[in-house]
Amino acid sequence: MALRFEVDFPPPFRTGMSTVHRENHMSTPPTSASIQTVAVELGTAPIHLEVSDWAPQTDAAVLARQRESVVLATVVAATDGEDRGFVPLTVDYRERLSAVGRVPGGYLRRELRASDREVRIARVIDRAIRPRLDPSHRGEISVAITVYSADPATDLTALALTAAAAACSRASLAFAGPIVGVRLVIDEAGSASVLDRWDQLHQANHEWLLAWSGDGVVMLEGGGAELAPEAATKALASVIPMLDASLAALQPFTGAQALIPTRLPEPPAGAVLEHLDAAFAAGTKAERHALWAKAKEAAGDPADFDAMVAADTRRRIAAGGRFGGRGHAEVRAVSAEVGLFPSGHGSALFRRGLTHALGTATLGGSEEVLEHDTLFGKKRERVMLHYNFPPSAVGEARPHRGPGRRELGHGRLAWRGLRAVLPRDKELSWSVRVTSDVLSSDGSSSMATVSAGCLALMDAGAPVARHVAGVSVGLVRAHGNEHILVDISADEDHYGDMDFKLAASDVGLTAIQLDVVSAGLSLELFTRTLAAAATGAASVRQTQAQVLAERRPELSPNAPQVIEMTIPRSMVGTVIGQGGKAIHDLQSRTKTKIDIRDNGVVRILGKRAEDVRRARAMIEAKTFDLKINTTYLATVSRKKDYGAFVRIGAHEALVHVSELETRLADVGEGQKLRVMVLGADKQGRVQLSERAGRATADEAVIDPDAIGA
Repeated sequence: MALRFEVDFPPPFRTGMSTVHRENHMSTPPTSASIQTVAVELGTAPIHLEVSDWAPQTDAAVLARQRESVVLATVVAATDGEDRGFVPLTVDYRERLSAVGRVPGGYLRRELRASDREVRIARVIDRAIRPRLDPSHRGEISVAITVYSADPATDLTALALTAAAAACSRASLAFAGPIVGVRLVIDEAGSASVLDRWDQLHQANHEWLLAWSGDGVVMLEGGGAELAPEAATKALASVIPMLDASLAALQPFTGAQALIPTRLPEPPAGAVLEHLDAAFAAGTKAERHALWAKAKEAAGDPADFDAMVAADTRRRIAAGGRFGGRGHAEVRAVSAEVGLFPSGHGSALFRRGLTHALGTATLGGSEEVLEHDTLFGKKRERVMLHYNFPPSAVGEARPHRGPGRRELGHGRLAWRGLRAVLPRDKELSWSVRVTSDVLSSDGSSSMATVSAGCLALMDAGAPVARHVAGVSVGLVRAHGNEHILVDISADEDHYGDMDFKLAASDVGLTAIQLDVVSAGLSLELFTRTLAAAATGAASVRQTQAQVLAERRPELSPNAPQVIEMTIPRSMVGTVIGQGGKAIHDLQSRTKTKIDIRDNGVVRILGKRAEDVRRARAMIEAKTFDLKINTTYLATVSRKKDYGAFVRIGAHEALVHVSELETRLADVGEGQKLRVMVLGADKQGRVQLSERAGRATADEAVIDPDAIGA
């Protein structure tokens, strides 16, 4: 089949599209290779990039420094290899504990497998640089980034991304650069600034990791508290001058390379076109793929058939069409069910077209938080989300090897989407685990996870503030026009130029992820896409609200019951006891778990409500304040010649012999006396009277030992 050259109508070139080629006219390093160092101003500290001779057998090695952080990025690129249908790029990111002067734990005392965080960072870098590589490259490309020195005032992810992109530009690759990576912290009004210290990240209203190129946003990922779309647009607009200045500074070091022009096959005709017509109108994914198979057979099984389908699909979308006859702004049919499992805490099955996600919510105790190690110490998270994508979700017959990069990345995105509508860790009484099992996938299963997870949490009675839903938006560029598609299917994602995921509540967006396949997104196009995504997410939330308007008023009877109370700070030690003996005994007697903080806040968690109430009553009995003119049943703890010392809960005081109704000789340890609180003397010592207590009616006497017994 003959190929014709066309630049104005570029199809995408992502994984699985081996036959969509771009002319490789850049097989040598940039002409600026003589430039060995550069300084880029970003925030309050510049980034210094330098060509390194530390790894002389690589294609390129770049050292990136910011403050006391030092990162080495290397690229090794094979010149040829077999056609596997995608650019064979591998990105690895590792943090050495020696970077902060620490020895690894464990028996071997060395770093072993990459942590989930390192895997997610590697995936983010991959997403930023992959679209800028020549898709016709068939040799293995290995990008490795290692952190050798770490400063807590540096965002290592942004530094590593910038270093990796610079190294790709220096290697013998066709790479459209330069790219600068930056992490932004955004307030609720849309004012954005470069992250300056890690503690800012925990205090920020919203944060983004952004990869910026000369043609706009290449990659974006972030989230936080609910942010209005107008504020998000304002935030991006405010940093563009700074990002453009950074690119100008990088250009002498990396060179400026344009995206490689596209070559497309001749348009289909005859029987091939008839099958493609039927495939585009097909109502299901299975029917469409079966018709494509017939079209491929009719075309003589050409090697570039996928490119033909890509061009044909994009032409039809540009003309206003869409798979199955949907409108460009139309969301597929949405439905949901809740309360599926009698023994769980909360559950929901969410369906959007052929994408089905089964969400479960489980509430646990404070000791069941997620704890993981980072360069700068341990981090604890009360809210967890685990995303599972088995091969059966796309009809593949192969074993499931556990979570990979995709599962970890999509799970973190969905976690961001839900985290914003739950209380902060210090205000959350439980640990919360949301699990999403993708039962069927036809695009945007991570956003289906947001909806399924939200409904499952509400079904469990967890403190979810409001509904949050997600939607994925695509883009087709054709003949100078941009066509935005809301709620893209897997095939539309495959043949499109962008995957823009947005999770949002009625208040604002909670999570965002953007990947482009061709040129980056301009501010104007970002604004349009954001508005389309927000409208699509709103329509999904309407269906969710019809299924379950708000969280259930009571916790699931299977969920741990929690009561929070406050005791005087001076009583914390009394409740805990010497060596924790008192608190352990209380937990054992009541079958609960009790968390006491230094400020006097007590959280009691148990499987049964009556156990939790009993534990609370027993703590109250130990810690309550004595009230004047109130009568208590006190226990004699010891006797002296001048009176008897008695205990009322955690309080001990003297009943002077002059205030005893019982003869002192007849008083013994463990005996119960009815005593009234008269007040306190000048030294603050409690004054008690058995004589006054004896005159009190029986129903007015408080027995602290009987409370919660």
